[in-house]
Amino acid sequence: SLPLIDDKIESCISFYCRRFS
Repeated sequence: SLPLIDDKIESCISFYCRRFS
């Protein structure tokens, strides 16, 4: 996960990780 993402949108972490990975 990225440091710019908080627990607020933890459900989107997977999406972000896949997109920015």
